[in-house]
Amino acid sequence: MDSKKIEDFILNNLSEVQKPGRYIGRECNSIEKDWNNSVLKVALIYPDIYEIGMSNQGLRLIYEIINSEPEFICQRSFAPWYDMESLLKSSNIPLYSLESKRPLSEFDVIAFTLQHELNYTNILTILDLARLDIFSKDRSDNHPLVIGGGPSTLNPEPVADFFDLFLVGEAEDVIIPLLDKISKGRKNSLSREELLLSLKDQRSTYIPSLYKIELTEENFVIPTINRKVKKNYVKDLDSVTHSLSPPVSYIRTIHDRINVEIMRGCPNFCRFCQARVYYGPPRERGIENIISIANDSYKNTGYEEICLSSLSSGVYSGIEKLIDSLRSKFEDQNVFLSLPSLWVSESLTSSLSKFIDTKRPSLTFAPEVSSLRMKNIVGKHVDENILTEITSFAFDRGWKSIKLYYMLGLPGLKIDDLKETVIFIKELLKLKTKRSVNLKLSFATFIPKPHTPFQWYHFASREEVLKQIGFIRDNLRNRRIKIDFRDYDYSLIEAIFSRGDRRLSAVIYEAWKNGARFDSWEGEFNSDLWYNAFNKKGIDIENYLKPCWGEFSVLPWDYLDVGIDKKDLWASFENARVKF
Repeated sequence: MDSKKIEDFILNNLSEVQKPGRYIGRECNSIEKDWNNSVLKVALIYPDIYEIGMSNQGLRLIYEIINSEPEFICQRSFAPWYDMESLLKSSNIPLYSLESKRPLSEFDVIAFTLQHELNYTNILTILDLARLDIFSKDRSDNHPLVIGGGPSTLNPEPVADFFDLFLVGEAEDVIIPLLDKISKGRKNSLSREELLLSLKDQRSTYIPSLYKIELTEENFVIPTINRKVKKNYVKDLDSVTHSLSPPVSYIRTIHDRINVEIMRGCPNFCRFCQARVYYGPPRERGIENIISIANDSYKNTGYEEICLSSLSSGVYSGIEKLIDSLRSKFEDQNVFLSLPSLWVSESLTSSLSKFIDTKRPSLTFAPEVSSLRMKNIVGKHVDENILTEITSFAFDRGWKSIKLYYMLGLPGLKIDDLKETVIFIKELLKLKTKRSVNLKLSFATFIPKPHTPFQWYHFASREEVLKQIGFIRDNLRNRRIKIDFRDYDYSLIEAIFSRGDRRLSAVIYEAWKNGARFDSWEGEFNSDLWYNAFNKKGIDIENYLKPCWGEFSVLPWDYLDVGIDKKDLWASFENARVKF
């Protein structure tokens, strides 16, 4: 379809959608190249709305890396909201890229970033609106290759039937060699099957269609792979680029700021945490490099906030020196610094003191548990005395609120453990500080994730979690506390798709056909659609939620080498289990 027709459609229908800025493109720093002079065209997709996708650091980075190649084109597209989806269908307009307004079907590669399991139905919406077959087996030689990357590739099996290829791990140093090979294959008129075969031995690639599947004793459908797919990671962060000039949106995004990644991975060994697996091992960027990135990003965007991002920014080895250097660099530009969720440490109070002259929004911590017994079980030891000192320090110096994340349904968690959480929260409220202590508490049901010691543990029952929620509600009623409980069914469905096998592709398709969209939004999530889909496809969800797995059970994700030996995970699980 002519891109002029799509542009006319956009201009004529801007008043019909909630936020036109999601669909028009042409932002400052967006990259538009000559379509006819490129050898490979990549559509980079975040399967959620524009405001969320444009806040994703990985998407910004890959966008700039691919476009740095003179003969490659990389353009963006996102999941349209309901109003735009309806307009596209009623007007017979395909989903398009923001930069050139070309239909996605005209690209050589459609690359999805897979950040969350409950975005899976949006992938099908995007493929459908692009007028592509949903299942990879139905697409032909002249269709784009559909590839996926991101954290959810630590178990890609539930969406394996929709994708041609997965790239597992960090992409900075492998994405261009992969695209080069695809470009050469296209130039040599390789068939789809020949092209995929040529990519089989590319580093950290997994191509589902190249492997037969079998049924295990644990009733899993798994691929028969005789080699491990090794997760890629960049050994030296200073050796690779960082996003320096991201498109500056016309509308406010979720993280409307400069995000400077100061480190990857985490030096801690929490037994529940999959993020440290995907982003590990721990690596830091050098201070001079960080300052250079922040300076260039500021010049290219004009944002007034710089967030020092990582899984645990407070443990960056030179955090105080870094903050001092950045404050000195930007003291005349009215730029303020912020930190994401922090690890509680003795050095953090002195680090926070560096922020006295900046804006003071909320601080976020994730204690997860309070009792010493549970700390030993989950492997996360947050010192409540230090957290109390930090809370007192922050509210004395103008911080507005503190948000604390906790988990319910953890292995071995009892009401007696929650009593200690209640006691701690009440003690925080008693603090005598210049600004009244206000707390935001978030409780989510624990999800046992692949490649963690708790992957062998079951998902907590509804009865167990509701009992724990009831205790918290009954004992923490206070106008200075806001409590959010994540919907149990929401976590249950996420658990199934994080631990599932290839049979779940049919379930995703069934739920999508019946209207499932934006499932990662709790307000849009409809559990009935999912339970009906499981029933229709004859899937016993208990197989994924309460399995009888042992040390030598074959799990759907075992073919992935994430850099941690399965024997070590089992030993850690056993060490925790004796404390339940």
